[in-house]
Amino acid sequence: MISWLLFKEIVVLFIMMGMGWLIVKLKFLKSEDSRILSVVCLYLIVPCMQIEAFQIHFSDQILRGFLLALLSACVMHALLFAGTYGISRPLKLNRVERGSLIYTNAGNLIVPLVTAVLGRQWIIYASGFMFVQALLLWSHGKMMMQPGEKISIKKVLLNINILATLLGAFFFFSRIEIHGIPSSVLYDVSQMLGPVSMISIGMVIAGVKWSQMFKNKRIFMIIAIRMVAFPLLAILILKLLFSQVHIANQSKILLISLLAMAAPSGATIPQMAQIYGGDADYAGMINVVTTLCCIVTMPIMIYIYQL
Repeated sequence: MISWLLFKEIVVLFIMMGMGWLIVKLKFLKSEDSRILSVVCLYLIVPCMQIEAFQIHFSDQILRGFLLALLSACVMHALLFAGTYGISRPLKLNRVERGSLIYTNAGNLIVPLVTAVLGRQWIIYASGFMFVQALLLWSHGKMMMQPGEKISIKKVLLNINILATLLGAFFFFSRIEIHGIPSSVLYDVSQMLGPVSMISIGMVIAGVKWSQMFKNKRIFMIIAIRMVAFPLLAILILKLLFSQVHIANQSKILLISLLAMAAPSGATIPQMAQIYGGDADYAGMINVVTTLCCIVTMPIMIYIYQL
């Protein structure tokens, strides 16, 4: 049932993506203008969403669920790192391929999916995965995409998305609830994440030169690993590792972690590649094709998980 609801919601998001594609093809905007929407998402909408996600009544049940989400997020990232670096040398993966395999587009895609399929009260568990990924992305990910870069703990912790998550968690544990106009602003801005992020992706797709996309045959291998192999391994590990854990709503919390892990490659990787001199076109192609593939692969993975 959830896999079917997920499929329908992905179709809705893909229609929004089509709107972004259309607005470029009609020449109202250029494909590169999508960077403006990406900045709005990354530095405004996502932080608001992170804070708003924690605006629920504190309870021991939710606390245990959030800790489970954090634990499963750490396990999923351990799998991504071990799997990627395990095959890196024999497959001669470059930094763009490694980044595309490790980091997913969980922030832009999973939150609207979780909200639509399960309800906004479940976003707090998606925040667990996003928090772990943000810590790794702006430390290891940045260092990997920019060879010679040293990790700055201060810069990592001062990243606006991490600060927003920590602030939201502080409000949650302190039982501080935001009311009135600030609450309405946080909620309304958070609701923009799905449409804005998908329109942005659609604008990127409109600028893709499809005739050149498949000249690099390695892209098929990367897509198969990212969208099929890793999610199947994740299902196996989740079922084995957490089979003896029994807390309320455990199955749905782990399902959210699986959704985040099975998401397309991260949109931040092409942006980093463009800034730090990597193969931004190749990174963008991986992001685009994995996004298109997810309409099929993600519902299938959730169906397998629920068997």
